[in-house]
Amino acid sequence: FLNYYSSSSLVSLLASSGVLAALDKLGYSQPSLIFDTSDSFQHRLSLVDASLFTGSIPLSSQERFLIDLWMKRRRNYNLDAIVSYQLMKRVEKAGSWEALREMTGEIRAPYVGVEGAREGAEFLEREVGKWRKEAKKGTGEWDVTEIAWMQMHDPLSKDTRPLLPGQRFPGLGMGRANALLNFPFHFHNAAAYRTRGWTHLDPIFEAYLDFLTTSLTPCISLHGYAFVSWAVSLGHLRRITYEETLPVGSEDWKVVSNRLERWSPSEQVYPTSKGMKGFLESEEWKGLFEKWKAVFERDGGAMGEGVGVVKGTEGARRRAELRIDLEVSFERDEGEEDEPRSGERDERS
Repeated sequence: FLNYYSSSSLVSLLASSGVLAALDKLGYSQPSLIFDTSDSFQHRLSLVDASLFTGSIPLSSQERFLIDLWMKRRRNYNLDAIVSYQLMKRVEKAGSWEALREMTGEIRAPYVGVEGAREGAEFLEREVGKWRKEAKKGTGEWDVTEIAWMQMHDPLSKDTRPLLPGQRFPGLGMGRANALLNFPFHFHNAAAYRTRGWTHLDPIFEAYLDFLTTSLTPCISLHGYAFVSWAVSLGHLRRITYEETLPVGSEDWKVVSNRLERWSPSEQVYPTSKGMKGFLESEEWKGLFEKWKAVFERDGGAMGEGVGVVKGTEGARRRAELRIDLEVSFERDEGEEDEPRSGERDERS
């Protein structure tokens, strides 16, 4: 598997890490591994159990697993393979997210403006190159192992808690990741990985995730994690931009933009080498993260190099917030901006 692990070594790893014991407690006492290494670039590993193949359990052939994992090794990882870097360069070249959307059909939420995209791209060009050179001096090339797809579920579970987006059955409750690179398909995946030591390669996106998580925390506390995860997944997350009526200091804020905010995955890594740890713990990475964290905390990215794509009144202050709105969804809004209702004000100012 991945030209490195044998079947016996993986079984030993599962046993020593406590995975097999945890599965036994869940009622899965006859596990086995199935490999598919027919693809030269991407390998598949499925952990199954004999109990999932009895006729009394109504499961499709695609559901008869406990863990389904697709992985690939990326040798000599470089800028060409970093999706977030390529996106920043496209935004910079197009001149705006709107122009990029017209040119390519891009649907990602504009979490930074053109200047921010340029700053992020220049950071990655400079720092990735530097740390790749450091890796060559030590352990060799800057190699990563990518989780192309991973799903863990418990088909026999009697847990009645609400399922999260992407789940057909409850999880196994043992999702501590041990690989290096993944693209969290849902917001809740990224938020969960973050609590376990995963960090985005792009410090600006990490600052955005911090802003997003902080913005949604009150709603999570009130309605629960599953509710918010589904709301984000189904297109109910909105970016509301307010502009202060002049003169500055009036504290009379009106809504000037109400846009769909899509969750868009970006590379999230778990460092397992000194080189990657050095990159993520460098003063340069931390400095850019702190700068953009302050931008989002100050005004939600509505001013300066933030994501304010609405032309504002000269001299007026703006701020933005993220909010769950159940009255809108993807079906009604495919990324276009809603016209603010006449006279709409921020009553919470």
